[in-house]
Amino acid sequence: MRALAAIFTLALLTGCGHEPYYGRDVATTQPKKEDVVGSYALTHENISAIPEVRQCELNLKPDGTFSVTNYPTWTDPHSPTSHQFVAFLSTTGRWSFDWIGGFTQDTTNYKIWGVRFEAADSKVRQMAITGKAPAYDGLVMTYGDPDSYRTMLFDRKKKP
Repeated sequence: MRALAAIFTLALLTGCGHEPYYGRDVATTQPKKEDVVGSYALTHENISAIPEVRQCELNLKPDGTFSVTNYPTWTDPHSPTSHQFVAFLSTTGRWSFDWIGGFTQDTTNYKIWGVRFEAADSKVRQMAITGKAPAYDGLVMTYGDPDSYRTMLFDRKKKP
């Protein structure tokens, strides 16, 4: 009985144990705004087939506003029709930092810092900040259960 209780406790403490960030580190301390502001391009998605290729770009501005063009949207991940492409979205709104998740590694608990979006169309999902220190290298959005490895990966565009 003790062994069963120990296994159950260990499972609760460790949770899923990993996040699908393609081997990239995620921000575990709140970044400064100037270290995240910039342009990001969608470089990878594995949620479902998109009928056509379009350049998707996300711009985080210093004043806390954002714009995104050609952001792919899908049906709700918890619906019977999940993973179906719906449309490309272009919108603007406000962005902010927030704690969006966490993980445990070697008995230490870590917060995952990310970006939350507020827009008239709320289909732009929160994204984890990738990289451990400035300059952070990208953003990643998970779709549904993080263990499903369905994500959109945005890489920071280099300044001209």
